[in-house]
Amino acid sequence: MLNLNLFVSSLTLLISGFYQLQGSFLSMPKSFYALLVAALLFLGVTAGAAATYFSIFPGTYYVHAFKALTALSLNEKEKQEEVEEAVAATSKKAVGVLTSVPESMQPGYTLYTSGHDTVAYLLNMDGSIAHEWSLPFRDVWPDPEHLKNPADDVHFRKARVMPNGDLFAIYEGMWVTPYGHGMVKMDKDSNLIWKYSAPTHHDFGFDPDGNIYVLIHEIRETPYPGLENLETPLIEDSIVVLNPDGEEINRISLLEAFVDTPYHTIMANNGLSSIALQGNYTHANTIKFVDKATAELHPYASEGQLMISMRDLSMLALVDLEARKIVWGQRGPWLTQHDPDMLPNGNILLFDNLGDVTDAGRSRVIEFDPMTGAVEWMYTGTKEKPLSSTIRSSQHRLANGNTLITESQRGRLFEVQLDGEIVWEYVNPFNRELGEKKVTAFVCWGQRINFDEVPFLSAN
Repeated sequence: MLNLNLFVSSLTLLISGFYQLQGSFLSMPKSFYALLVAALLFLGVTAGAAATYFSIFPGTYYVHAFKALTALSLNEKEKQEEVEEAVAATSKKAVGVLTSVPESMQPGYTLYTSGHDTVAYLLNMDGSIAHEWSLPFRDVWPDPEHLKNPADDVHFRKARVMPNGDLFAIYEGMWVTPYGHGMVKMDKDSNLIWKYSAPTHHDFGFDPDGNIYVLIHEIRETPYPGLENLETPLIEDSIVVLNPDGEEINRISLLEAFVDTPYHTIMANNGLSSIALQGNYTHANTIKFVDKATAELHPYASEGQLMISMRDLSMLALVDLEARKIVWGQRGPWLTQHDPDMLPNGNILLFDNLGDVTDAGRSRVIEFDPMTGAVEWMYTGTKEKPLSSTIRSSQHRLANGNTLITESQRGRLFEVQLDGEIVWEYVNPFNRELGEKKVTAFVCWGQRINFDEVPFLSAN
């Protein structure tokens, strides 16, 4: 509470000062000027604190400005980490395929998206480009009315290729909020088929009927019912369902999914991380449809539910769209994770961005049993080749038992055996400008694709 006596004393001093100013301005001692200035400063701070406490102008403006500056500082922190990790990769100079053990690799193409542009590449195993797609953001949205603050630096975050060469892709912008910029479907020649104009971000998935499940986020200015403890403005994540033609048919807020569930307390108490408390409470980064075969192997899941990863809560969850609720959730020995996959053996595989406490980097890939929580396999990198990507990144368990790992910030994709041996390694040859530096472009996401999954290539 404010100190009333100090406030009254300062006000008295200020009135006295004005009275003396009317009489003999030049005759006042310098010490009085110092006291007068101190009183003015104290009254200004007091008035500002009162305005903020009682949520009246200009206090509300200061709160919003402070939160905006805090969010900006987080962006700058992530940007600095990206510089450090990208520079570490760039200093090695070697790019393209660095390791290749054909008899131990999973044959196929590698699809990946590069942070230097709105591009997706389909690689041969020797690192040559078998096919590429490119569709600039401003060609799709010359005047992006769905965004209040579109970025100048835009890239594809994730892409999926169809057998005929059609490509689905999500656009993201750098260092703006919201950073989601939209979603498109294009043909094999990069001609636009349809666009979805909303701040889509991170990830999307499909159901057997061809419907698309995608993440979007928006700035919310008013408190969310049932979660009034979450300070506004905040970033609200939602799940959107699109039909095969890209038309929205359903939407559910992730905040809504928490309310009136056992997981409500995670959002309603003070157990949120310092990152989540900056207004980006969930930061969803993965969405995957649970099909019938997967549900049969994971007894806690049901067909039609959606696996969601929330970075800033370090939490995995299953969302039931009919109930519009989280029906299962788990935290574990991981921190700010990405890309959980429900495996055929009943385990879950994910990229653990900040869970490694060894000297082999800050990141690791772990496979764990969701029923017991036990970690059954882990890759942590080595001193010579550390694994470190504080943001982004993914993994893909291959048919031969190997794992394709995307180390995003260092622009690196590599295939590793269960014993930890790297049998294929590729560093992105494309650069991007980051401040005054030219560094290896980050790799958002990678996937190994069997040759027979993309017959459009053999038909060319």
